[in-house]
Amino acid sequence: MIAGKFKLPERGEFFMTVDEIVREVEKQLGELDERAKEAVKLAVKLAQGETLPEQDESQWQGENPPFEEMAKLEMMERSKVMWELKRINQKWLLRQCEKLKAGWLIVVDGKVLKFGPSMAWGWSDEELLAIAQQTGKLPLIFIHPRLLMIEETAWATIDTFDAYPTLPVTLKGVGGSLTLVADFDTGALGLFTDYEQVMQQNLVQFTPADQWQLGEHLGQPFFYCPKPVVVALIADDGTERSVSGVDIFCVLNWGQSPFVSVNPNRTALIGRDICLLLQPKITLNFEAKMTSVAF
Repeated sequence: MIAGKFKLPERGEFFMTVDEIVREVEKQLGELDERAKEAVKLAVKLAQGETLPEQDESQWQGENPPFEEMAKLEMMERSKVMWELKRINQKWLLRQCEKLKAGWLIVVDGKVLKFGPSMAWGWSDEELLAIAQQTGKLPLIFIHPRLLMIEETAWATIDTFDAYPTLPVTLKGVGGSLTLVADFDTGALGLFTDYEQVMQQNLVQFTPADQWQLGEHLGQPFFYCPKPVVVALIADDGTERSVSGVDIFCVLNWGQSPFVSVNPNRTALIGRDICLLLQPKITLNFEAKMTSVAF
């Protein structure tokens, strides 16, 4: 599917401004209150590498909301509540990532209860729910923008004479599996794919502790939720290597996201984390425009 609302700007045009991104987000979510708008603006600026305003980074501010109350809300509504908590604690969260050498954090009332270097060492649904039930609070999930960074550019759009390296990958979850040919980009870390497709194949189940996160790619916003699955790479001879407990990025409205701006036929984008874990031997044959995989 070709990108719609968040289409790639034409050559010579600028990317969306922060205010334009807020308006695009409102087209998907409906009108945001002022706090939600500020949270979106701050998330986008952070993703774009801008300096944050001065803030006391030594003290956590506010409290996580009650889990029982948040569990009754739609996922997007409780996500908006958590965006505000992130907004007022952005510098504190970034500082914790720096201290712990972490790419992500799970936080309740200023206490880091779980963290890891990348989504390849993520968390399970059971762990997140256990934290929520034990603390009585909805845990805040903070993912450092560097985990979302992808080096492809706006001018890398695939045309008739072009090609993107690919990797055959199988995702296995709670009730099914899904085999995809994913675009392979060593300038990315994690694995990004279509939330709807993952749901249709019954790979994941969303829980009352899950939250939509806001990301930015190619100057355009997207919403995603990390979910744990088993990821297997498939070699040319049919053999597989797999790793469990990898949190993949399930992207909302994939067909309107920036991920299909470069390649309209893209069904997933895989980065280097999983390859570093599974150690495949990957050969690019540019004459045949083929990617070979062996173990």
